[in-house]
Amino acid sequence: MASTTNPLIIILYRNPVLGSVKTRLAATVGDTRALEIFNTLATYTRDVVQTVPVSKVVFYSDAIEREDLWRDSVFQKETQRGTDLGERMRNAFQWGFEEGYGNV
Repeated sequence: MASTTNPLIIILYRNPVLGSVKTRLAATVGDTRALEIFNTLATYTRDVVQTVPVSKVVFYSDAIEREDLWRDSVFQKETQRGTDLGERMRNAFQWGFEEGYGNV
């Protein structure tokens, strides 16, 4: 049975660049509206997750941003590694376990 001590929440986050987020949605609503929707969803996620009393890490798709939506005092920040979503997820989980988190 996995340890429930030292839990970690992982957020895989795409850097918010016009034309690179919510691309399937953008095909219908346009790049600007897709970015607005992306930012709304990211803000909602942040607001919910930041109140959970566990460690939190945001894995950025490209470059780590400081003092952005994800406050440095609340969220640890790392960069995603991998060529596809599955590999990036696996690497993020592996990172969490290697850092000593018991429940990721």
